[in-house]
Amino acid sequence: MVDFTQAFWKKTRRKGESLIQAGYSFDRSEFLTRHDGCSVTLFYRDDALMHHTCDATRGDSGSPIMVKRRGQYRLVGLHLATRSYSNLVSSGVAVTGHGLIKSLMSMARRGIEGRVIAEDPGSYQPVKPAHHRLEEPLEAIPQLVGR
Repeated sequence: MVDFTQAFWKKTRRKGESLIQAGYSFDRSEFLTRHDGCSVTLFYRDDALMHHTCDATRGDSGSPIMVKRRGQYRLVGLHLATRSYSNLVSSGVAVTGHGLIKSLMSMARRGIEGRVIAEDPGSYQPVKPAHHRLEEPLEAIPQLVGR
């Protein structure tokens, strides 16, 4: 997995490379489909999430977003959802490699804390989960032609 950030994407674009998405879409669930030539349209949440132009739909959730470099496919993200803004405008949403790495590191740190708590239960202080609404400006999302 690549620590995929805006800086990495800029280098990728300069080299003429694009994103590739592969998955089992609901409309062709018996076939593995692939979409070449996708692009990132927006990074947000400190590069943990991105909007992309890959032709992904229901059934594609969890599918890999990749870059082909030196003949090898490198995982840069996972497709999460497709947001529709009208009948003609939609955008894919994916967690980036950067976001996945940050989340895994955070879980690993909490796992260490969990072992400490088990050794000294009296020291446990519950932590409130931090749930935040997605506050992305809709005007920042380019007009994309959907399926």
